[in-house]
Amino acid sequence: MVQVPQGAGVSDVLESFLGNNPTQIPISQPIALAFIAAALLFIPSVL
Repeated sequence: MVQVPQGAGVSDVLESFLGNNPTQIPISQPIALAFIAAALLFIPSVL
């Protein structure tokens, strides 16, 4: 049950960095999303 959400989180992080998005976004946004995704991945193990 844990691998499915983790796989989704990892794929979201990779898509945020490697996605083909023509709009301009600040460089801080994908970095912030990566930290949020990492935090969400490790919250269950902390609790």
